[in-house]
Amino acid sequence: MQEYSDIIHMIANEDPMIVDRSFLLKTKRTYAKEHNLADIPSNTDLLRVYHGMLKDKEIEPSLLVE
Repeated sequence: MQEYSDIIHMIANEDPMIVDRSFLLKTKRTYAKEHNLADIPSNTDLLRVYHGMLKDKEIEPSLLVE
């Protein structure tokens, strides 16, 4: 699941004005298509990766992701 860290970085670095549910869904679909995944990543999986990244100090806390 650590491969989802790319999605976390994309969301955290995006303009807060455009991040909404449709942006998140589009980002997850695009990621799944680019990486040939059968299913899009779930929000739970993304939060799990995000919290792991916070714990490992790979990323600063972001309200956009939370």
